[in-house]
Amino acid sequence: MKKFIKIACIVMILALTVTMFASCGGGEDSADVKGETQTWGDITLFVPEEYTLKGGDMFGDEVPNRLTLNKGESSFEYIMVGSGYTEDEVDSSIEMTRSINEGCEDIEIKAGANTWTGVAYNSLGVDCVSVSAPIGDGYVLITSAGAAKDDAAFNAVLESIVVK
Repeated sequence: MKKFIKIACIVMILALTVTMFASCGGGEDSADVKGETQTWGDITLFVPEEYTLKGGDMFGDEVPNRLTLNKGESSFEYIMVGSGYTEDEVDSSIEMTRSINEGCEDIEIKAGANTWTGVAYNSLGVDCVSVSAPIGDGYVLITSAGAAKDDAAFNAVLESIVVK
């Protein structure tokens, strides 16, 4: 009977271990994300198939160094991309984000040839990220709502960004 209990315990521990590893990071890898590369103005990037690229800034102005990727029909799930910022401008933007959102976590994401730094936080139940990296002649600033820092589609976008 003791031998049976010992074997049952070992089987249960193995089952729990397999379940734990299957639930951690078992998501999609950025290389598996489907979509296509698109260009708006000075920015070329990968657009995951569930997103639509809208050129220009949030006010509809057609500036060549700003764009938004909207997820589906939602205006609440997006990835905003802007290029040509200075280091001081991106630092100020991320500090402002940190000051108005509780629970910001400092993050660093290595994606492709770039290292993105900034913050991740949750606002009203929505995962948000604000990160920057030096690309081209300035900095690229990305703000996302609805995509977590480890979201495969978000990371596919980060990996792909090229600025003229």
